[in-house]
Amino acid sequence: MSLYILIPPSERKLQTPEGRNDGAIPEALIPDLKGALAKFRRKSTAELQRVYNLRNENMVRPVHTRNQRYAQMPTVRAIERYTGVMYDAIDYPSLKRQQDADERLLIVSAFLGLIPASTPIPDYKLPIQSFLASYWRPLNTARLEALAQGKPVLNLLPQAHRRALAYEPLISIDFRSEGGARSSGHFGKTVRGKFVRWLIENRVNDPAAFEGFREDGYRFDGKDFVQD
Repeated sequence: MSLYILIPPSERKLQTPEGRNDGAIPEALIPDLKGALAKFRRKSTAELQRVYNLRNENMVRPVHTRNQRYAQMPTVRAIERYTGVMYDAIDYPSLKRQQDADERLLIVSAFLGLIPASTPIPDYKLPIQSFLASYWRPLNTARLEALAQGKPVLNLLPQAHRRALAYEPLISIDFRSEGGARSSGHFGKTVRGKFVRWLIENRVNDPAAFEGFREDGYRFDGKDFVQD
């Protein structure tokens, strides 16, 4: 069985190309999505501005309305919709084993919860928040249990997204700089993406093989990747 890989979404997203629509959001996801959006019904504009992490108050209503009208929005597959630093390093269009990526990569978002990378999604905006992580936690856990069936899953999520599920067993790996003294954080997104790409292209399913990945001065110490 292939090792599933948990990765976060990205704030940066591809604007839907003219005429493109990859299909409706899977019907099975809609009840949980409606439950997440229901959390916003009584929030003020000021509260929504904080939740959506918007500097301009005038952008609140357009963003909020767009999220609520998800059913009318054209979609792009998640693995292509997200375009942040990590996704640029994965470089899905150039992958030789795209089907493996579609099947093994699981994205944990605040909008749709845990989904396969091939899932069509609209161009939404919804950063992870603690109340959303709490909402998604049992739902994501159930989804992952159904997929992984008790097998280990590789966890490459940042802490905020890790709170959105409670599956065991997880193989949680961080990328650490300064000889392991601190997490690489934002600066580790590129090497994280390279690692995901390496896992897919080489069909790596055994954590014992992780030491074969050497990029940007990082080496696997049996627990994390450490940059000297």
